[in-house]
Amino acid sequence: MRGPERVQAALKATGLDVKPIRLQKSARTAQLAAEALNTALGSIVKSLVFLADGEPVLVLVAGDRRADPVKLKRLLGARRVMIADAERVKQETGFSIGGVPPIGHRQ
Repeated sequence: MRGPERVQAALKATGLDVKPIRLQKSARTAQLAAEALNTALGSIVKSLVFLADGEPVLVLVAGDRRADPVKLKRLLGARRVMIADAERVKQETGFSIGGVPPIGHRQ
């Protein structure tokens, strides 16, 4: 199943009536997504993949905020926290950086 279909299936499984919006412009950043949807940057959710002691962790952050690896490390009780590289993000989620949704991941 391709990425968009996995997201649709995950949404359907929630029981929510959600209709996808196809954007005419690129939305590879939160700023571009906000502009394409004509909405505030803070209403966009960024899905970021971090590695905590080598294990993937999905972090959801408002578009106008930054994830703090030090706080994340403390929250998770991890020795080491780092942002995942593009290859690892694709491996874990099935999506490329800039296009990772909060649901419908491969893993």
